[in-house]
Amino acid sequence: MPGAKQDSVEPGGRIFPSFAAITFFTFINAIINYLTYSILAYFFGAGSEIDAFFAATTLPLVILAILQVIIPNTFIPEFIRIKKRDEAHSWRIASIATNLLFVLLALLAVIGVVFAAKIIPLLNPGLAPATAALSASLFPYFILSAVFSGTAVILSSMHYAQKRFIRPLLAQLLSSSVILVFVLLFHGRFGIQSIAMGTLAGAILQLLFLHSVLLGKRRWSPSLDFRSKEIAVLLALMLPLLLSSVFSKTTLVVERFITSRLPGGSVALIGYAGRINAALILFLAQGAAIAIFQRQSEHSANLDLPGLNENLSRSLRAMILLATPFVLLLVLAGNDLVRLVFQRGSFTPQATQAVGAILLAYLGFLVVSTVGVPVVTALYSLQLTTIVSAVGVGGFVLYSFLALVFSRRLGCQGIALAASVQSLVSISCFLVIVAGKIGRLRWAPIGRCIGKAVLAAAAAVVVSVALKALVRGHLGPNLEFVVSALAAFGVYAGMLVALRTAELAFISARLLRRR
Repeated sequence: MPGAKQDSVEPGGRIFPSFAAITFFTFINAIINYLTYSILAYFFGAGSEIDAFFAATTLPLVILAILQVIIPNTFIPEFIRIKKRDEAHSWRIASIATNLLFVLLALLAVIGVVFAAKIIPLLNPGLAPATAALSASLFPYFILSAVFSGTAVILSSMHYAQKRFIRPLLAQLLSSSVILVFVLLFHGRFGIQSIAMGTLAGAILQLLFLHSVLLGKRRWSPSLDFRSKEIAVLLALMLPLLLSSVFSKTTLVVERFITSRLPGGSVALIGYAGRINAALILFLAQGAAIAIFQRQSEHSANLDLPGLNENLSRSLRAMILLATPFVLLLVLAGNDLVRLVFQRGSFTPQATQAVGAILLAYLGFLVVSTVGVPVVTALYSLQLTTIVSAVGVGGFVLYSFLALVFSRRLGCQGIALAASVQSLVSISCFLVIVAGKIGRLRWAPIGRCIGKAVLAAAAAVVVSVALKALVRGHLGPNLEFVVSALAAFGVYAGMLVALRTAELAFISARLLRRR
């Protein structure tokens, strides 16, 4: 999970801005991605070209998602441990790990480029021949970009290990901005290929922006000594997470495999819904996960299980408060959100309704992916990676079965619903496992927190509906949605304060200041 001047150190050892900075930059990044996909939706709608684009990104996204799980959760603590003992040696190990990763990704990319025409139909057997051919022409760009983006993950981890958060965040913004510029300037000349070209260019620039952490002070060495004891330890730590991630992240492959057999445009529809879902999860969970994981790791390292139990309880309540208004937004105004993000040009109202329905089916997945963050990070802090792997394998099997069954009756909605059901089952297993290790959670405070969140949400709904009725006809539908949504968020926050919600203090102390 996720320079000295970039992190402001306050009196008392408080480090700012970790959560706040991550959330801010994630928000800006989300806006840039929104603009990119709005342009794609405007010019290409939900047709075969977008089908080809999402199909081409499947495998590279899976590779990157796996790396984003296994590298931060294993490399960062091991790097810190070695660095405390011998700083020069720690950078040598970091060099070896980076070199090995780059070589491995480069080999995978070469295979991908050579066999692109066979890989795309294999993963997306239902695509029309012309769509599959277009996707195969895009695939080399994305698989090559994974080499640079994947290497950037370990470089970012080196920054995080030194409590330097800003540069990796700026690197992400740089990459997203380059993609936006390519799509904006070249969509007319190169069509859907413009986003593929932009993704590769953005990944290269991201790597160049981060490389100074290893090369800037002559820390890098060209060694590939995988027989080193520390590298062996690192690989041993990664293996359980790798096995787990291979199953949990390849659900995307299953999704695209099944969706490609549905009517044309289905890959695009579920892809658009997935982008909105991923943006919401990233915005809500990325900063919180890093802040919560750090504190839980301290409790685990000190064998403070009661403290870990209390932290988990408070973190769960905090995530419930953060996630509730967004869940409410999707339930009551999911179509309005899709219309705001995508509906213009070639993106039709029918596509908006279809994507909105898929988003609603994804609701369980969204809730678990946000509210469940403290549970998963608690397991990682206890180094129970083997158990996480076992649940991940079971979840993959369950999802694959449910997706096949549900998609026959519900199409894309069935696939999203399968993800929601599987997520709820997996988090239930994790809660049982955590309770067995650190003791049962006290559910009374969690129940009170949910009650206050529901009351605040109810007040927000009343105000939002009334305001929307008041401005209807005076503003455009998109502006009506934005005004009513902002008012609802404001009322929700105000009600939580009025109800004297204790978890707000925890959010401020632990997530915003990370003491």
